[in-house]
Amino acid sequence: HNPLLQQSVPSDLEKLQQALLKEFKMRGLVMADPEVIRLMDTTLQAGPSQMIPVSITKDGGFYKNASVATEEQFASLQTYLRELVQETGIKITEGDVSISPYRLRKQVPCTYCPYKGVCQFDQLIEGNAYRFLKNEPKEKVWEKIAERQGGNEDGNEETRQ
Repeated sequence: HNPLLQQSVPSDLEKLQQALLKEFKMRGLVMADPEVIRLMDTTLQAGPSQMIPVSITKDGGFYKNASVATEEQFASLQTYLRELVQETGIKITEGDVSISPYRLRKQVPCTYCPYKGVCQFDQLIEGNAYRFLKNEPKEKVWEKIAERQGGNEDGNEETRQ
């Protein structure tokens, strides 16, 4: 996320402000709580926010593409990430220090990685390969996290008989 304008400076001040807002717009998840949303963007009415990745419907709900998560989903995500970091740490202490950067469409972390000189990742070397990530719908991602934790999409445990 680089909030510098990569274009010629618009001569119109309003266009410049719009371009800057677009570059500074938050990325990621926002709590699916109308009060939190209002505090984060006090100018938001129905439609898309210029500051956060949320669009509000006329009746006050969220559009399907809004980057929102419930409190339960945030807790579930936090648990999932904590487990993932622990598993990764265990693998490292067991000697697995393999290089396995991801690739999502044309994006690769190696482009910005400060450890390129140490890492020496090269696709031409046997054993060096990208992990190709799928750009999946958010519903599917929440389902996978819930499955891993033995619960439903909201992160709550299912009752098993």
